[in-house]
Amino acid sequence: MLDCKFPDTGITVHPSGFLHVCCNIQRPYSEGTHISEIDDFEEYFHSTKMNKWRENFSQGWEKFDGCNTCKGPNKVYPSSFRYDRADGLQFLEMSTSNVCNQQCVMCNSGFSHKWNKIEELFDRSPTKTYSFSDDDIEKVIKLLPRLKRLMLKGGEPFADQKNLRILEALSIVNPDCNVSIVTNGQRVSNGFRNVLKKLTNVTIRVSIDGLGKRYEWIRGGDFEELEDTIKTLAHDIGSTLQTCPTALIYNWFYMDELKSYIKDSIYLTFDGKWPSQIVTWPHWCSPARLLTQEELDISNNNLQSIQDEKAVKDFKKYTKVMNGVRGFEVDVRGPML
Repeated sequence: MLDCKFPDTGITVHPSGFLHVCCNIQRPYSEGTHISEIDDFEEYFHSTKMNKWRENFSQGWEKFDGCNTCKGPNKVYPSSFRYDRADGLQFLEMSTSNVCNQQCVMCNSGFSHKWNKIEELFDRSPTKTYSFSDDDIEKVIKLLPRLKRLMLKGGEPFADQKNLRILEALSIVNPDCNVSIVTNGQRVSNGFRNVLKKLTNVTIRVSIDGLGKRYEWIRGGDFEELEDTIKTLAHDIGSTLQTCPTALIYNWFYMDELKSYIKDSIYLTFDGKWPSQIVTWPHWCSPARLLTQEELDISNNNLQSIQDEKAVKDFKKYTKVMNGVRGFEVDVRGPML
């Protein structure tokens, strides 16, 4: 097992506003502190609660039930190897809200406010969400001078003006900080474009899970607009954009064509892992729960089949529902209809 340094080096703020050890920690095992309840990130980092996390992880993170996402047959290993424990708090990953401009099929209202009006179509209730207050933003700004890495997620980071305020402050107090932004690549304002030019170490990771109409069905965005934004952002930061494709049942048999598209692009590059992640929830989007081992083996991801009948039944039901939302149909093994 890889070593996990997250409790010793960083804090993650979920779109709900709750503080986590990392983005993969399972919510029921989070100790439950909300950003509105703390006065200072540094103080929280050295609190009894965080010290307890470090004590637990010192015995081996793989023994902790909350880390099941990084265990089991289809693993997501910790990515904290880049951080040095001796440097203390140096990494902040956060979502200032769930404000988003897409309705990705594998998402929910906890990460996109646009899901609020369609959750009931999928037999779910909208998730109670949180948006950073002015006080919360000031807590982040206070921490910026000491950070080595700031990661902005969402929602959609470029759709929330709170992130612009934070990046403007960062450009003044710590412009060389490693900034990583995960975006869907739709509609980036001039304000964001201008502040990116003031930062010296920006990595933009763009979510692209398919081409043309397949992309539009999966994410609910506009593919041509995505391509235009990719070109614009690559020019602004003077570098290629990393891709972070999510593999799910709706693109599983089309990953090779996506890979070729990225390889041929002068604006895109791979982030080192292909695909960046594989959907496990909702179960009706998960390749592992829907496909045979032979079908999974077309990929080199060592994914193990855990097929179940309910996932297959729900896949048929909710694919039909999403066809109605999108206004056109998808066939996982054939052309867009």
